[in-house]
Amino acid sequence: MIIQPIDYLLVAWFLLAAVSTAYVAWDQFRNNPEPTVMKWGFILVTLYMGPLGLLLYVLADKEPRPGTHERFTAALWKQGVGSTIHCVAGDATGIILAAAITATLGLPMRVDLVVEYAAGFAFGLFIFQSLFMKEMMGGSYLENVRKTFLPEFISMNAMMAGMAPVMSFLMMGRGSTSSRAMSRRDTTPEATGQATRWTPRKSTRDVTRSRARSPRPS
Repeated sequence: MIIQPIDYLLVAWFLLAAVSTAYVAWDQFRNNPEPTVMKWGFILVTLYMGPLGLLLYVLADKEPRPGTHERFTAALWKQGVGSTIHCVAGDATGIILAAAITATLGLPMRVDLVVEYAAGFAFGLFIFQSLFMKEMMGGSYLENVRKTFLPEFISMNAMMAGMAPVMSFLMMGRGSTSSRAMSRRDTTPEATGQATRWTPRKSTRDVTRSRARSPRPS
């Protein structure tokens, strides 16, 4: 439901994000010779970043011509983009899922940060690293957990080092969503138990008669 003018911008952004994600998913699984974990990495990042994620995909990963993907992604900065996408996609998915839950429960900021960190680290390590990369790394699942623990720990802490201060600053003094909504509800007469009583208004004639009947000082 459109309430404020900025809602139109949000709707437009969501539509662009959906179209961008659909294109990246179609091109990754149809045209791009990429490991499955990287396919999903670019798809998830595009879902979160919209057209910006699509731009990263086109500039750093999309194969321009058949058989040229390895040469196209050989540049160091493109390797860096791919590594960042791989790390961020898993961590961000866990963080976003945790943020949705903590916002629904109305948890305080300090608990919110701890839960998001734990969820992001767990999703990145146990699913995106150890499980999705099992085909590339070989070995057993537990061996992959042990091998990827340190890289995931470093990437998650680097991510939280940038996210936590910004998140705390933007939401400082605002409290949780549920507490703000509760405070607005509590100020209503119905919530405080002070229901407004209807009292009939006196007409001008009644006021004049009451003044005429009242005794005058001597």
